[in-house]
Amino acid sequence: MIGFRRPRGRQVRRRARAAAGSWEALVAAVMPAVEAARHRVDEGAREAAERTGQVRARAAERTRHAVDALRGKPRRRPPWQWLAVAVAAGAVIGAAGAVAARRAVNDAIQRRHSEEPVDAIADVAGESAATPAHDADRPAPDTAREPGQADPGEDARQT
Repeated sequence: MIGFRRPRGRQVRRRARAAAGSWEALVAAVMPAVEAARHRVDEGAREAAERTGQVRARAAERTRHAVDALRGKPRRRPPWQWLAVAVAAGAVIGAAGAVAARRAVNDAIQRRHSEEPVDAIADVAGESAATPAHDADRPAPDTAREPGQADPGEDARQT
């Protein structure tokens, strides 16, 4: 064999290292494309399966309707009576809730404007409403003023 020399051990190892590095670079460059292609294939398969299921369900429904028509059965129509009853019941329940909410708000406003201060926590807990909201040791602040009388703290705020 003329012109061809068989590589020696050191040359083989150097070429093998170069080939291994090239292979790793090639794999690193190709793997993102492979993963992207795999993702697209999985997504396409999922969409195809979904569409196939929808087409199958529609075909089964149409077949069932065709068989019923051949047997002379009347078509099933939506239960309008039940739908009307459900709408009416919902309207009645909604109106009752609105009336109850309005009464609760009016009662709360009246309690707030009543002469006797009420402890809101005791009122919600169902305890006696006779307990005043302020401390028993301190008298309730006097907030009643004559018309035209200025707030005593207002002078300090204006300066």
